Amino acid sequence: MRQEIRTAAHRFIWQTASESLHGTMSKKNQRSIKKPVSHEVLSSSSTSPHTGLPVRDGEYDPLSSREGSMDLTELARHIEIAKKEWEKTMDCVDDMIILTDGDGIIKRVNRAVRKFAGQAYEDILGKTWEDVIIDSDLEAVTLQAGSTGLFHKPTGRWFELHAYPFEDPALQFSGTVLTIRETTDEKNFREKLEKANLQLEKNRRKLQSALENICSLMEKVIRLQDSNVRFSNPNIRKCYEVKGCTKRSCPCHGKEPVRCWQIAGTFCGGTVQGTFAQKYNSCVECEVYKKATADPIYQIGEHFNNMMHILSIRNGRQKK
Repeated sequence: MRQEIRTAAHRFIWQTASESLHGTMSKKNQRSIKKPVSHEVLSSSSTSPHTGLPVRDGEYDPLSSREGSMDLTELARHIEIAKKEWEKTMDCVDDMIILTDGDGIIKRVNRAVRKFAGQAYEDILGKTWEDVIIDSDLEAVTLQAGSTGLFHKPTGRWFELHAYPFEDPALQFSGTVLTIRETTDEKNFREKLEKANLQLEKNRRKLQSALENICSLMEKVIRLQDSNVRFSNPNIRKCYEVKGCTKRSCPCHGKEPVRCWQIAGTFCGGTVQGTFAQKYNSCVECEVYKKATADPIYQIGEHFNNMMHILSIRNGRQKK
């Protein structure tokens, strides 16, 4: 007799739990919930200190309560509270979370899904998760180990889809938990980092090339004792064109691009300038010089050229 009561109660509990998860129980069920039970059935029952639910011999016992009677209304209340707690917890998560059955039919979604899809909870339930993805303009663009990259073209946002299948043979229940996490900021950061790394590698190769070039030029100077060796710079411009100079008497006017900062007697600023050593500080602030040395590689090269220019002047003095 006890077993029959317990079996019938268990059947009612699952029915009640199912109704509480899908909505409020009918008044008819609520009126028929509370049933008395003998002291003999409840003699070994107690209450869990963690959940407040009745337990028997260390296991959950739906037929017991603190008052020693079978109070399924209280049980249903606990189930409803647990359901609400999980709903509130999931709704606080920014990631989209979808629960489906074994056929991919949606059983639960959190607030993030409803907000992104722009649909009511009732309109989403019963659809396949693929339909919700498509209806939300999410396009699968990349496949990675354990995840799928999704792109939302209307907003240019990126997401990552993960699937976690589960199965409970005892309850004959299976399905999948799907999470969709936005990765736009991460993707943008990775792209910027990749571009920065590529630029660093490009600059490293340029520096290495410049170093090899300058070393080669220095070896040539030493070997040939030639102070006229120069580092080639394609960024040198015609200064009179850049400055709009009309002083035809300037030693640079009308000539091909030259290093005007090394030439004495130029008409920079409307007045005749002195020698290289005298005007160098003002020349490095000139837009012509800045254009020629905007690239760090050519800045290094022009420092080499300036050094060689000074050596050439000293060698000329010594010969005289």
